[in-house]
Amino acid sequence: MAYYHSFAWQQIAPPLNRALQADPSCGMAYWIRALSLLNNPFTWPVSLGPEIFTSGAESLETAKKTGLKSQRERDYVDALAVFFKDHDKLNHRTRAPALEEAMGEIAQRYPDDKEATIVHSLILSATFDPADAKFSRQLRAAKTLEPLFTAQPNHPVSRTI
Repeated sequence: MAYYHSFAWQQIAPPLNRALQADPSCGMAYWIRALSLLNNPFTWPVSLGPEIFTSGAESLETAKKTGLKSQRERDYVDALAVFFKDHDKLNHRTRAPALEEAMGEIAQRYPDDKEATIVHSLILSATFDPADAKFSRQLRAAKTLEPLFTAQPNHPVSRTI
């Protein structure tokens, strides 16, 4: 996640592949692979081609088959799958808010899971309405992250957002 939070999406593959070689049964490694394929959420949907959706969906299916050790891990995979599912039938303006909502539910269900809060806040901020002159989504995301910045000032997100 440190690579993801540091906006180093292209650099995540080598350490992720090493992790999978060390533990091929780590379902969450396939989840992070799918998430990292999406790259920078602030460039969506322009940066997302069909091959990304195909590869991401395959990674999530592998995560399910390989093994997810808890309900929380299953929730993460299911939430991200919302964005990949029916990508060829549903437009971005339908799928992105569904992903934001699904990640928001995970953040609420697991309030001690700071990564859920961070991913939700990033997607919340990236799926803003350009006509919203009050920046309500971005401000909501920032307010959610402020306690994390205070509690963990060295977290990669504290330096990048």
